[in-house]
Amino acid sequence: MINIASHRIVDMINSRDYDDVVNWLKTFPNISVVSRDGSVTYKNAIMAAHPDAIQVSDRFHLLKNLTKYCKDYLVKVLKPNVAIESIGQTDELPIGKEEPLAIKNKKLTLKEKCVFCNSKL
Repeated sequence: MINIASHRIVDMINSRDYDDVVNWLKTFPNISVVSRDGSVTYKNAIMAAHPDAIQVSDRFHLLKNLTKYCKDYLVKVLKPNVAIESIGQTDELPIGKEEPLAIKNKKLTLKEKCVFCNSKL
């Protein structure tokens, strides 16, 4: 247990047993907000000991779950394979297709590239 204002450890419990957690929490009557993991035992114990306390997910589990949900969504939405069009071994392009600018630029010599850049400026 951490004091939210001072960020100092107040106490620790060495059990996850429902009854132990309830009894331990009852020794702290001023609890109003509890940050916890997803444990159902903790949820129920907090509700029993402090029914008016606000329960929130701790930062670690919040980010862990958010990352998992985002990853699952992206895996579901994005295509598993991305098709990349390639040009065969020959320099000939299919009829009606123009050579991409990146390929044209690769074929230029350094001098041609410099002349081309200087003319654009």
